[in-house]
Amino acid sequence: SRVAIMKSGLIAAQGSAQSLKGTYGNYFKLSLVVPNGNEDSVISKVKEHFNNAIRLNGNGSTHIFEIPRESGMKWSKLFSSAIKIAKILEAEDFFLSQASLEDAFIAIA
Repeated sequence: SRVAIMKSGLIAAQGSAQSLKGTYGNYFKLSLVVPNGNEDSVISKVKEHFNNAIRLNGNGSTHIFEIPRESGMKWSKLFSSAIKIAKILEAEDFFLSQASLEDAFIAIA
């Protein structure tokens, strides 16, 4: 199925949900729950594996990063790195995801 995104009454983008996420949500999100982790050590470890990571926010033990998509990035390598970071930081939980369709809407608006 196809999706169209309108801006100011005109179609600004259209395509499959996956193609819109890939085109306008050009990043991945990494979220880590590290209850005993100091903020600086979490940022440092994430940047060791993803030097271009941008910290979006964090409250208490939850830390969220945006990792810009680069040419040739492989999902398997990203996931392996996320697992390593989670183990090193003794994270209670983590997730790695592609930008959402909502993120694509926001980027276009």
